[in-house]
Amino acid sequence: MNIILRSYLLFIISIAILFPAKRELDTNLLNSKIRTQSYKKTPNPVAYRQMQRGNSDEHIIWGEDFENGAENWLIGDGWELTQASSHEGNNSILSPNDDNNLDGYFMLFSPKISLPQIGLNEWLYFTFWLHADIPDYDSDEDGFIDDYYQLDLQASTENPAWHSSNFESYSGNSYWCGVDADEGYQDGWLQFLDTPSLQVPSDGGSLEVQMKWAIEDTEGASGTDVSEGWIDGWDAVNVRISTDGGATWNILIGDDPYDFYSGYGWLYNGEKEGENGTHSLASGWSGEVDWHQVIFDLNDYADQNVIIRFAFGSDPAYSTIDNDQLKGIFIDDITFVDVSGTNLAFYNADNENSNPINSSGYTWHDLFYDYYSEFCIDEDLTILEQYPTQESCEDNNYFWYSRPGSNGWEEYLPGDPICDNCNYFLDLTEYAGKDVIIRFWSRYDDDHDGGQGDGLYIDDLTIYKESIQIYAQPQLFNAEVGENEIRLTWYDMNQPGDTTIIFDSGDEELFTGISFSDCSDCLAY
Repeated sequence: MNIILRSYLLFIISIAILFPAKRELDTNLLNSKIRTQSYKKTPNPVAYRQMQRGNSDEHIIWGEDFENGAENWLIGDGWELTQASSHEGNNSILSPNDDNNLDGYFMLFSPKISLPQIGLNEWLYFTFWLHADIPDYDSDEDGFIDDYYQLDLQASTENPAWHSSNFESYSGNSYWCGVDADEGYQDGWLQFLDTPSLQVPSDGGSLEVQMKWAIEDTEGASGTDVSEGWIDGWDAVNVRISTDGGATWNILIGDDPYDFYSGYGWLYNGEKEGENGTHSLASGWSGEVDWHQVIFDLNDYADQNVIIRFAFGSDPAYSTIDNDQLKGIFIDDITFVDVSGTNLAFYNADNENSNPINSSGYTWHDLFYDYYSEFCIDEDLTILEQYPTQESCEDNNYFWYSRPGSNGWEEYLPGDPICDNCNYFLDLTEYAGKDVIIRFWSRYDDDHDGGQGDGLYIDDLTIYKESIQIYAQPQLFNAEVGENEIRLTWYDMNQPGDTTIIFDSGDEELFTGISFSDCSDCLAY
């Protein structure tokens, strides 16, 4: 009975992972967006400001045009570098809308992007170009989008899950990767616990550590296909080592063999898939294992400075909320010894102040989702199917509406997202000073009954900085009407001399004309 139940649960979980629920088509938001686009004669001030950044490299933080072959991008199944179409240059990234990609979701990961710290009145935004040739967006009119794409962003958390705790500890306090309120861990985690740098003696040494874990086991993983690559495990914990100050990492293999070669907990969070039969950063332990000592030979790293990392990655389904026996990862009594058995360094959670251990964690933040859509509408937002092209629609004095990229290459700009609770202005300001990864998802249903296009093309991503000068409100402001003039005065201009001071952008087109009631020929801005 237990085996049957477990298999049934795994089947449901696998369905949730492989075939995420459709996005709801919010017609209220869509109508609002249509009305805004149809009747807006001038851009709103925020969108206008973003569009004025021009081509100056001065404000660009990071850009990608894929002309270098998508270097350092993690291209999952269902995506490919292509020269079939692009915004500029030769290359773009495509998620084909073909029969191979039916009824699945597919992920594309950017490289790690270091966002700068910003000053007062500075903001970070991003844009990209796309051609969303995925016309099957609601063919069955069930209120859910059939084919769509979405973006999310991975950034470090302010409060990593690794912390000192006496919960199920080895002795006193231990390092626990979990949440106190849940007494366990959550989905979609990427969490690290790093030791300080240590010099391995010239004749070698070893690492001894007490470890315990209670996480999802591997049952059913090896028979499941995910778009990110091959897997034979789910949630995963492993130990890593760096010899370059944490810039790069390698797997560290101890006397307790890893349980699998490629864990979905790593792949879902943007790490590379493993290879069957070869241990790598995608390897890991799983299941429920009580406290025991694991020993790692460091002789291969003799006379080098090393950092040891304890890493945990959880996939998007099945964690403590599904099984309260899954408590997370526990570490204690981290000991470096030389070949004679003499302790070189010792770290545990009871003495954190004198032995600093660094923790870090990363989580995913939804940005927005969108889809193909274009049609002709009248002033009441009624769709006019008798005018299927933009030319015929506008020739009859109606309005042509389309989502970005539905009718060829178009730049996706701040203000374009339509979904509720989205990152409407493509604003990355809250992530300033952090390393981030941007992830694109494409999602296709099991047919092409609403039409079949080439797929979703992405090109020319840009992250840029905007700076806005904000002036204090004038004090003791006064306006006096005189003959053929209005005299404005206020307290303390803070500038001596006879000087003209302009407090606007100088672009008169942004300002509405004001008519004087006593002078039909007079105009002021």
